[in-house]
Amino acid sequence: LTYTGHTDALYCVDWSHDSTRIASGGRDTTIQIWDASTAISLRTYRGHTQGVRNVRWSFNDQRMVSSGIDGTIQIWDPETGFKSKIITYHGVTSPVNGTDWSPDGTQVVSSYLDGTVQIWNAFTGNSFLTYNGHSVSVNFVRWSPNGTAIASGDIDGNVFIWNISTGKTILSYKRLGAIYALAWSPD
Repeated sequence: LTYTGHTDALYCVDWSHDSTRIASGGRDTTIQIWDASTAISLRTYRGHTQGVRNVRWSFNDQRMVSSGIDGTIQIWDPETGFKSKIITYHGVTSPVNGTDWSPDGTQVVSSYLDGTVQIWNAFTGNSFLTYNGHSVSVNFVRWSPNGTAIASGDIDGNVFIWNISTGKTILSYKRLGAIYALAWSPD
């Protein structure tokens, strides 16, 4: 199957947890929702004003979080699409590289070009923890399956595992080259 619909470069994709839909975001500022078995476009979301760097389904597939070069983090309902934005987080001053949901869906973590990582309340949009362990752009963040830690990776090859309650680094390691993806083992 071939998915078409974006008019410019594709930056991100994410499967729904029930494996029936795929979300994609790109430089054309749109998020496309596709039927995974037919490649038919189901929805187009146009809430960003610049390229969409990351899109993630919530664990129950009821909400999505997206982030972009425009410095916004948006939570929206994937069933209604256009103009269905639930909340836009304010106070962001840097392009947003990555986002992820907490396992219980109550919080969102985001990473930035300026090297910071923030945790937000998914319902109010209030930031309540900022992690400053990185000194360069943080490309990717992932919440641990048990909800107690976050992994963040930057362009210098640093990966930090940190406690979400304290903001303290638990473990760090360095590899050659930028980090563009991270994944946790389910166990």
